[in-house]
Amino acid sequence: MNNIQKSTEDFLKKEAYSEFDAAHPRFIKQNEEDVLKFQTENHYYCKQCKFFFAPTVLGLKTHFKGDVVKHAPYEKNCVYCEGSVYEYYLNNVRQYYHNCQNS
Repeated sequence: MNNIQKSTEDFLKKEAYSEFDAAHPRFIKQNEEDVLKFQTENHYYCKQCKFFFAPTVLGLKTHFKGDVVKHAPYEKNCVYCEGSVYEYYLNNVRQYYHNCQNS
């Protein structure tokens, strides 16, 4: 029985040992152009804030809610409720956000 316990302890000591390498991608400085390209293609961008945010409906609602930054509305209002319309960009293409329920 002692042989099994000793061999198990030896095995665990060897397996529990891990090495850390400072060359892991998390520790390498990222190319800013690659990061900007990825963000431009995959995240919404607000030119007023100069800020990328989550490409989801919740991300849009949270960003344009006005708690943190008061956004200037787009030039024209909603034709149905006269509420404010806001612009944002995805992949350098202008998009518009408006929520008639909150107007």
